[in-house]
Amino acid sequence: MSIRRNVGTLDSYIHIAAGVTMVACGASRAARSPGLFADVLILFGASKIAEGITKYDPLWSVLGISTLDRETGKLDIRKRAAEIFSDPVTQVYPHLNDRRVEIPPQPTIT
Repeated sequence: MSIRRNVGTLDSYIHIAAGVTMVACGASRAARSPGLFADVLILFGASKIAEGITKYDPLWSVLGISTLDRETGKLDIRKRAAEIFSDPVTQVYPHLNDRRVEIPPQPTIT
């Protein structure tokens, strides 16, 4: 199994910040009243820090999510936004194809 980066720079900073916050909250809670919740919070925070540093998120890999552009390795939000807004709505949101809404004709006032 190859590990390929799938977390962009901004997302890695968010992962690290969230991880540090979780570790700090878990350590604070463990100091007051040790328990399973504090331990899980510390472990989960440590994993978020590791994901931010390595720029690889295993859950995103399983779900096929990546915030990196394939060619450059960087997220180009303007390019992605242009792709989304140039596509028809039913192509961007295929679940809308299942819901056909019939609009009744408006009565004419004479």
